[in-house]
Amino acid sequence: MRPRLRLWAGVVISLLFLSLAVRGLPFEDFLGYLRGANYAWLIPAVGIYGLAVVTRTWRWQTMLRHIQFVPLRKLFPIVCIGYMGNNIYPARAGEFLRSYVLKADTGIRMSASLATVVVERLFDGLTMLLFIFVALPFVRFEGDLLEDPLYRNLVVFATILFLAALGTALFFAGRPHLVRGLYQRVVGILVPGAHRESVLEGLDRFVHGFESLAHGDAGGDGPESVGYLRGGDRGLPLARNALCPRRDQQSGLSDLPSRCQRRSGDPPQQGRSP
Repeated sequence: MRPRLRLWAGVVISLLFLSLAVRGLPFEDFLGYLRGANYAWLIPAVGIYGLAVVTRTWRWQTMLRHIQFVPLRKLFPIVCIGYMGNNIYPARAGEFLRSYVLKADTGIRMSASLATVVVERLFDGLTMLLFIFVALPFVRFEGDLLEDPLYRNLVVFATILFLAALGTALFFAGRPHLVRGLYQRVVGILVPGAHRESVLEGLDRFVHGFESLAHGDAGGDGPESVGYLRGGDRGLPLARNALCPRRDQQSGLSDLPSRCQRRSGDPPQQGRSP
């Protein structure tokens, strides 16, 4: 499609859905609200919102640090694009949009960055549930809402669901070798051999994204910081920075070098216990 034709097609589609969105809106009341609004409050509101977005950008930067360091000034517009997508597209599609833009700008694979987005949303959900539990004793409801079994069961179910999801994410972060062993068996059974390696690489990068919970500021060598662990007759991708310590790192990971090697095989590291 030609660029100009694509532009006009986008304008027509936008106007169509905008007309559907404002259909039935009482314009007289709407204009009255606009005339009576105190626009001075926009200044602190925009400032507070901007500070909140910067804080969320810093949080995402921290979660991505073990994959690749992305400067805050480069990551901030990507986060803004994602929130714009959440406001425009359905089903929180902006989360996929910011992962896509991040890949285009930095080379970080979407499968890895989406895992960090999942972790973000888990903590956001748990925070909202915490607000609910803290606020409930101080809020009065009309009728017997708190006595409604449906409401009570919904809160309990949401809490259990988010805690289970967080526990799964922590398990992925803390036991990546075990998780990889599980899905390698499943992929080996269900996925044809021609596509098996690409599926395994995508799953490895997705699990690698969760390792920000366990490794935090572990550092990264960029989007290619994925090494290989020998598994049978083929190399299986692994997150080298998360699982295999660098030669210049003097941490307590003395038991890992014996399990970590490159595709061609690393010589044993000197000066470390086996």
